[in-house]
Amino acid sequence: MSDAAEQAGYLIAVAMTRAVWKRYVQVPPGVGFQEEQARLSEMLWVLRRTNEAQRPADCILRFQLQVRNDNRHVKPVTLKAVCGPDDDLRPVITIMLPGEG
Repeated sequence: MSDAAEQAGYLIAVAMTRAVWKRYVQVPPGVGFQEEQARLSEMLWVLRRTNEAQRPADCILRFQLQVRNDNRHVKPVTLKAVCGPDDDLRPVITIMLPGEG
């Protein structure tokens, strides 16, 4: 995800949990007119814009985006982003499901 995050203007690393990737970035079989790169870019863009608008006081930000996981419906999805240290104590933003972390 590092290249996509850098292209979206992030100055620190961005990661996501496997659950978020599988549910909201990976295109489900049979779903047309969707691409992983576009879904990932949209998620990063929405997170960045939400952060700019809200300027959270703590290191947790909840954000919503619209996801289409079938050929008929678009549904709102709430995710959270947590900023903290990675394994080497460098800052990283991790995108996760609301109940994770």
